[in-house]
Amino acid sequence: MLIILLISLLLEVKINININKKNQRYYVQFDWFDNKNHNSDILFIGNSRTWVQVDPIIIQDSANYTCEIVAADGQGPQLLFAKVKNYLKSNKSPRVMVLQFDPHFLAGRYDLFGDKNWSAGYFLNRLDLQDIKLLKGYKYYYSYMPLWGIDRKTRLKILLNKKIGTDSLFEKTHGYFPNDLSFQGEWNTNNVIGVQKNDSFYDSLIVLANNFNIQVVLTTPPYSPILNSNSPNLHSDLKNVYSNLSKKHKNLSWIWLNDKNIFNDSIFFYNHLHLNKKGSKIYSQLLGSYLSKNLKAKSENAL
Repeated sequence: MLIILLISLLLEVKINININKKNQRYYVQFDWFDNKNHNSDILFIGNSRTWVQVDPIIIQDSANYTCEIVAADGQGPQLLFAKVKNYLKSNKSPRVMVLQFDPHFLAGRYDLFGDKNWSAGYFLNRLDLQDIKLLKGYKYYYSYMPLWGIDRKTRLKILLNKKIGTDSLFEKTHGYFPNDLSFQGEWNTNNVIGVQKNDSFYDSLIVLANNFNIQVVLTTPPYSPILNSNSPNLHSDLKNVYSNLSKKHKNLSWIWLNDKNIFNDSIFFYNHLHLNKKGSKIYSQLLGSYLSKNLKAKSENAL
């Protein structure tokens, strides 16, 4: 057993050395750590419901401002707070920060880290977010990542010091990761979306934006019409959360785009939580139209 551990440790050291070389672009979460000199005017912050649903190029054409996604699949505001802080260190402050405002991002995700799913902690710390260790639920031993945190094919490439990718998702799509799938699974479901108290790091993101004089816009992306029908209190519950946030933070605005009359069919979704490429195009056009009008009004009022 000791011999196996020693071999694993040596291989892990080799992976760490190779993965940090400048000729490597390790993009499991696509450009999380490669965000210098982007200097985008609008940042979209969230998890996969931002990552696969917001097309910055469409919005850029509508709003006439450079746009970029800074998101993390399956994560909550605590990790994105660290990511945005890192972004602001190496870029000019954006004009607007568009924060995902729904139960799947508001409440935070601490359940991803622990004895039952400890590899996720190793995996994330690989991406040079050292301050993440200071947050609740993260332990010191997450500094090390087991080999099985990377798929076998990529792991072998890294050990052999072969390039695992040179294309930047930012350069191609400004962080957008579209999904062309048609709906997967059963369309009928009894699942309900419940709203919990927002995580304290959600407030921290808003405070961070205010400190850099960044306008904050909250947006609620679409859920499937089935989920909406099962969750009749979703809008009113989020409205209460928004009201409480507005009392603590100035100049917030909220865009409710969870419209079951527009996104009314399975052709727009690849599961109940995520739009496919067809749905994300419509969502991005609606979001771009709002931001274009909103930013124009702000600019005119500033004159």
